[in-house]
Amino acid sequence: MKTIKTTLAVVLISALGCFTLIGQNSFYIEIGGNYNNSANMIINLPNNYSYAAVSEMDYQAQWPETVRYYIYKISPTGDTLSWKYEKQDTLLLYNQLFYDQTTGNIIVCAKGYKLEEGGTVATGDFIWLASITPGFELNWERTYHFAPPGFALRWAHFLQLDNEEILFAGVSSHGPPSKMFLFRFNNIGDSLQFKGFPEVLGYDIWALTYSPDSTAFWLHQTRYAGDSSGFNCLVLDLTTYDSLNTFYYPEYNGYPSYAFHDPYSAKILPGNTFVAAGQYWVYEGNNSIDYLGAFKFDAGFNVLVENRLTEGIYNENIQVYPSTDNCIDYVYPDQIYVGGAFYVPPGYWNTADNWVYVAKLDQEMGLLWEKYLGGDAYYRSYGMAATHDGGVIITGKRYDENTNDFEHDGFAWKLDADGYVAIDENSSVQLKSAIVYPNPSPENTVYLRTALRNAVFMFFDLNGTQTGSPTHVNGVVTAIDVSPLKRGAYAWKLIGEKGVLETGKFIKQ
Repeated sequence: MKTIKTTLAVVLISALGCFTLIGQNSFYIEIGGNYNNSANMIINLPNNYSYAAVSEMDYQAQWPETVRYYIYKISPTGDTLSWKYEKQDTLLLYNQLFYDQTTGNIIVCAKGYKLEEGGTVATGDFIWLASITPGFELNWERTYHFAPPGFALRWAHFLQLDNEEILFAGVSSHGPPSKMFLFRFNNIGDSLQFKGFPEVLGYDIWALTYSPDSTAFWLHQTRYAGDSSGFNCLVLDLTTYDSLNTFYYPEYNGYPSYAFHDPYSAKILPGNTFVAAGQYWVYEGNNSIDYLGAFKFDAGFNVLVENRLTEGIYNENIQVYPSTDNCIDYVYPDQIYVGGAFYVPPGYWNTADNWVYVAKLDQEMGLLWEKYLGGDAYYRSYGMAATHDGGVIITGKRYDENTNDFEHDGFAWKLDADGYVAIDENSSVQLKSAIVYPNPSPENTVYLRTALRNAVFMFFDLNGTQTGSPTHVNGVVTAIDVSPLKRGAYAWKLIGEKGVLETGKFIKQ
């Protein structure tokens, strides 16, 4: 049985000496129970209601009984309502959600299977598209067969066209090789146009946009096929979908070498520019490190601004993994959000604690703030959406080896425009503007990460006595010498001109 925990705070903003309620809510939702739950893709509507696709997996059951999918409606204050559409002898695995601006309805994309032998055998597969109202009423549903049986629908993306129709991009994989396709339909699901692309070793689609000047479609992808392999953007004719050009994301083959990598996301900005964010890999000798990078480009794919958000520590055990479905998003161009998971050790049932990472940028990719959520379990982030009240909501899953007995709990966190999220005082979940890692650590050097500036970092023993020398903090990452510390537990404080900015605990092993 699912359990949903919700914590809510309404933020009051002072303006001209008066307090005005501007509707900036923050909340923390945990979707738990006896199964492995995950909150995947998330969209936010103009009324600030959000819709998330949630999967529930029972590893003790046999396929296809092992998996169930729901759509959660999340109110601006964190109230939830779940919906599961069921068809007789059919299994639906939700792949993407999309807000249809023309009708105000939600397009749901799923991979479908026909169930036989009492529901214990899944045969054949197809693409299922449906339109539902915000209140979960079904407007229409359609099934499509774009590939031979056995295909896997991966990374589907939609684009609202200027004529109010919708363009759908997907990959039908029954190999390798895999085949990419574009499919155009109207607001009642009628098929208008289809184009398949040649089979190659592999495709992944990460975004579907107009070009910044609206003269072409841009299909942002990973392609594995000889000379055209890499992370690139296919430029397509607006009418025929024929290929006009290919742009490539940044890559440098010198020493050290680096490359823009997946998963990534892209959004068109005003002013004939666009932004993209995703993994960025740096190779130096036999070592590599990945970090979360955010870039601003002009219409010719020239880099205008490069922000290596999580760069600063060279340690192959520290990884950053962007939100898979969407890691960069905005409603207002001067409030751009980037999200993922930070300090991610390898493994699925991981016993190491890590953080969900959220950064807020201005239109020039300048860092306004960054926050770290969690710190008490193993987290992965899958979806992120900027919200119409100026905040952001991020989804994923959490694994706590101490209590969950090899189960994941889904989560949805809503941060307001200042990066605040309400957390129950009894929860072990933390919200930090600064973190120290690795923690615990046997090393003589650890790292402080924070977007806060002009501060001093200090360690204190459990009696409250300062130990070691203060460290001045002026950058995102600061190396902290812990060689004077004996083995044991310590408190730390980050102190600015107006007092204590952040606190935490550290264990020297």
